[in-house]
Amino acid sequence: MTHLTPYIPAGTGHDVHHDAWMGASAKARAAAAARDHDHDALWSLVAAMLAEGDRVSPHTVKAYRAGVLRYLAWAKSSGVAILRPERGTGTHYRFDLMRAYANPGTVNTRLSGARALYRALAWAGLEHADPFAQVRGVRDGRAPDPLS
Repeated sequence: MTHLTPYIPAGTGHDVHHDAWMGASAKARAAAAARDHDHDALWSLVAAMLAEGDRVSPHTVKAYRAGVLRYLAWAKSSGVAILRPERGTGTHYRFDLMRAYANPGTVNTRLSGARALYRALAWAGLEHADPFAQVRGVRDGRAPDPLS
């Protein structure tokens, strides 16, 4: 199966985020952004991490962004410290998503965005607890459609 990757010229898109997070101050900036629940800076960090790896589709980037921002809003309203989440934070968030969305695919997509945030924090060099390390995705309990 061939996967087509859109061309993004250097200096645009995620490369800008990537360049902004290079250097000695990245770790301290990421820690401050996590402490302050700075949504823009934390999304920029995730975008920078995504830019360093294999190209990702614009759809995936959009889905991760929605997941990161949803988790950050939930964490702030729930009093979750991003770098020091309490035990069970990932499970609580998963249950919140299950209440909010009827579609298991949407729940799993939002979880993927939250997981990407914690991968990006590790990418920036921060040691932290990952509340999603043991959290499984949601399975669709419906029987498959025999016509599809």
